[in-house]
Amino acid sequence: MQQFISIQIENKEYIFNWVEGDPDFIKQNDGYFLHYPSADPETAFDYDKVIENVKNDIVICDQILGIINLMGDFGFDTKKLINDKIYQKLFWGCNLPSVTPENKYYEPIWEKREIQEMIDCISMFPEIVTKIEEVV
Repeated sequence: MQQFISIQIENKEYIFNWVEGDPDFIKQNDGYFLHYPSADPETAFDYDKVIENVKNDIVICDQILGIINLMGDFGFDTKKLINDKIYQKLFWGCNLPSVTPENKYYEPIWEKREIQEMIDCISMFPEIVTKIEEVV
């Protein structure tokens, strides 16, 4: 499956072709990620809002996990960027119906160092997205 995704970074919108596979990936050409400015995205990520929230100690698990997973789709080894314990807390904090028992809800308690590690990790994301080739 393929779909166009929109990523808002530093008040700019970038649209990429995300491909589901093993592993998932973002289409590229000669090391440049392909940006489709006229495409109609099916999914949107607002990096600016996510980083603003986490810097203010507001951790919305599915949003942060979405950015971290996208970093992996862009080719970063996220296991080297974020502690597995934090990743697991984010995952379980999403409370996905497929893994969360009925009438149960998990709300992670975050330590300052964990929040700082999330900030350090996702702060690298804009650097990844700027290496693009525009497709018209």
